[in-house]
Amino acid sequence: METKILNLHERKLNLIDTMDMESDSAIQIPSNDRRSLHAFKGHAVFCDENGNVLLEKDNTIVLRGRTFALEKIFGISSSGLGLNYNTQDLPNKKVCLFRCGTGGCIEGQPFNILPTASNCAKLSSEIPFRPVIAGESLTNYTDVRTGSDNTQYYWSKKFDSMVMDHNRSEGKTSTTEDEVYVKLTLKITEDDFATIPTTNINGDIEYKRSTFINELGLYIANEDNGNYRNYELFSRLTFESEPLFNNTKVIIIYYYIYA
Repeated sequence: METKILNLHERKLNLIDTMDMESDSAIQIPSNDRRSLHAFKGHAVFCDENGNVLLEKDNTIVLRGRTFALEKIFGISSSGLGLNYNTQDLPNKKVCLFRCGTGGCIEGQPFNILPTASNCAKLSSEIPFRPVIAGESLTNYTDVRTGSDNTQYYWSKKFDSMVMDHNRSEGKTSTTEDEVYVKLTLKITEDDFATIPTTNINGDIEYKRSTFINELGLYIANEDNGNYRNYELFSRLTFESEPLFNNTKVIIIYYYIYA
């Protein structure tokens, strides 16, 4: 994979779409000059809980994500584009949540990608993480909405961690010349996507899994004391269907954004 360099009115934004799996840090690779925000990408690595890589793929930054990057770089709003983006409280909006779905690849047809909405406002077919259960106090889920079965679910999840680091590239002499990256850790635990109610031998309701995922999205939003609003899709990744019928299966997703 190659480094993409964007020149925006004399301001340069370096985006490296690669990582060293052994050292878990970025590598400098010679780049081509790109002058389009279509080159703006991230990189996602799916692992099991033992660190084995299940999938590694570049992520597509949708139109809203690209305009959001420009808004942040230049401190202006895209409200005049007529694209119906939510630009309320823009200075405090940030990439902070993720959702999963089944609207990416058709199961068994890994190259048959379903199209996303023209305004790139959401994933093609979102699925909830888990139902809202009375008496639970959960802080890592948000975005409560009612599903088609009239049950309330959590549809968004917070990142497990977000860290910024830098990589000293060969030939660079100062920290100001280093490549900087943000590493997001997204965790799908055994509690996620367990949405099928069953009754155990004691007569208690338990929730089982019966789904797959093939679509992942990062979302931008505003946060107020743990509450989120103004959700918008920042990036979308589609991949061959990953089954989630095993009730103990855990997936850890490392998502890299370079600058």
